[in-house]
Amino acid sequence: MKKELIFELRRKLFHLFSIVYIPLFYLFNKYFGFYHAISVFLLLSILFLLLEIYRIKLAKELLFFNILYREKDKNKIAAHVYFTIGAMFVFLFFPFDIASVSLLMTTFGDAFAALIGVRFGRHKIYKEKSLEGSLAEFFVNLLIASIILNDFYVIFSMALTATAVEIFLTKIDDNLGIPLLSGFAGFLVA
Repeated sequence: MKKELIFELRRKLFHLFSIVYIPLFYLFNKYFGFYHAISVFLLLSILFLLLEIYRIKLAKELLFFNILYREKDKNKIAAHVYFTIGAMFVFLFFPFDIASVSLLMTTFGDAFAALIGVRFGRHKIYKEKSLEGSLAEFFVNLLIASIILNDFYVIFSMALTATAVEIFLTKIDDNLGIPLLSGFAGFLVA
């Protein structure tokens, strides 16, 4: 259990770097325009995807990144590719505040779900997802949204959607599903 918790903590600390996407988009949008900002995310998505194809097809290790892969995910496209594509789409389709909240929920909500679930998860609710991890995610999502947004219905719908996606969406990577679907929920309710 301790080894698994340390592994998850290492992965989630690396995922924290993804929050740089929010100021990156903001600054590019402000100084170069919306389409240039979106183009940066398109180029990042393509670059990351090409690196992943290189890593998988040629069985190459990329610096220290291989220590971040779960054994079951070593031959799959990595989470950062899906997250970058998700960031591009939420910035493209949703207002900046909703897009930002959806990305922060993906980063922090997912991290708390994993860490609390691994450490304290005793009651399984769906596959390997625990009630304890899911509740932690929901409350972290509520907190994040409450800091940035001021509409209770938008906050609640985004937090609930992000948590439900984390629990039940198994065919699509949650780093793509959470920002898109929680952003869409917030956009519909706003």
